[in-house]
Amino acid sequence: MKKTPRLGRLFIQPSFPTSRMHTNRQLIHFYWLFGLALFSSTSLQSWLPGYDWYDQQRLGQLILLLIACPLALSKPPNLSPKTILLIGIFFCLGAISSISAKAPSWALKEWSIYAGLLLLSFSSSSITRNQTTQNLVFMAITACGTVFAAMFYTYYIIALSVKITALDPYLLVYGFDNPRFLGQFQILLIPILAGLSVERRSSISLSVFLLIILILQWSIAWSLAGRGFLLAVLLSSFSLLIIHKRKHFRLIITLAATALAGLLLFSACFIGIPALLEIPHQQYDSLRVDLSKRDTIWLLALNMTIESPWIGAGPMHFAAARSHIAAHPHQIFLQLLAEWGAPATISAATVILYSFRKAISAVRASPAPMDAALWISLSGGLLLAQVDGVLVTPYTQGWLAILSGVALARWAEGNDRNCFMKILILPLLLMSFFICGEVVLSSIGVVDFSQKHMNSGPPRYWGSGWIY
Repeated sequence: MKKTPRLGRLFIQPSFPTSRMHTNRQLIHFYWLFGLALFSSTSLQSWLPGYDWYDQQRLGQLILLLIACPLALSKPPNLSPKTILLIGIFFCLGAISSISAKAPSWALKEWSIYAGLLLLSFSSSSITRNQTTQNLVFMAITACGTVFAAMFYTYYIIALSVKITALDPYLLVYGFDNPRFLGQFQILLIPILAGLSVERRSSISLSVFLLIILILQWSIAWSLAGRGFLLAVLLSSFSLLIIHKRKHFRLIITLAATALAGLLLFSACFIGIPALLEIPHQQYDSLRVDLSKRDTIWLLALNMTIESPWIGAGPMHFAAARSHIAAHPHQIFLQLLAEWGAPATISAATVILYSFRKAISAVRASPAPMDAALWISLSGGLLLAQVDGVLVTPYTQGWLAILSGVALARWAEGNDRNCFMKILILPLLLMSFFICGEVVLSSIGVVDFSQKHMNSGPPRYWGSGWIY
């Protein structure tokens, strides 16, 4: 056999490590996408006996974090040193607050979730730098929205066919213990569906399918009458018009037209048909102006802030107050003030403001509908977090971190290696991986989950959220 010349071998040899790196990259993509599929399925199928939807979603989120967090070390995003410093300050102060809290184990569990979600967004940014993986993420969230809509109207048809005594849309919700949790997911889902329908309008069949799912989701939103959701979509869409003027007008028209079509479908299904069949129906008011006792828990959060303004009562420790209304204040900044303290809250708010300033510049320069859709999703999620537990509910937390990572992949400037990123990631990874892993291992094989972990009460970390 003829030997390869020495010079030839010199040029051939570099292909081996390149091929090995490509294989490793494929494995990283596979593990991350497997975690995404597993997490997504926790609202599509009840896998675990003894768990309600919320607890199953929390456990699925923890497993996703265990899979995805180590992958954050692979090509992390290039953040500015100032942003890295502020994030580091936030988690250092949170750790101090956790150790000083009355129930440090519960506080550290919440701390580890926040650290894990940050690393999930970093790994999402790394994985979704190519369009193919972004499309898989958008496909996954679309598939979830399709199943939720199909199950809702399947239950609706069954309710009519058995001549139910009263038609209540809250009872038709599938995959969530509380209809408000579906509304939190919809604030992320609906703009993505609208963006995809505009971007893929060259494929008529796909665009029509997406518009149908979008209309069904809007009709569900109208039936559930979530005021926070409707206001968040309205304000985030309006902000897009102000910032970007007419560039993304087609997306706004799509959202408005499908919202109107959904309202008509809701009126037919939950007003007209029940009246025709003489079936009593429960109708919720989306125009009510009361605060639903939020003023009480907001005042409680302010009182907790005054008692401990520097390090707060400890992460998750609003759930120790037992207000008999909620285990969190339904306002993200009041929650951080009460539990993490003012300095940590200021650090987090500064990072958020800096991130949205960068996002405005990126979306203004981009004609892509999906960039505008991500803006509406993420800004809408932040707006809804001012009146709801967007950053408490595990399913919403997970999807918010994933879509934030996609946005970071699309909008970040440059991919240069940053040594400060690994200094930030490594301690967060070690602590969050250990704590989340311990919770998962302690939950395996538990038959009556609620009796083992809970002290009853409204949801927080688990479905019943009082921590002691």
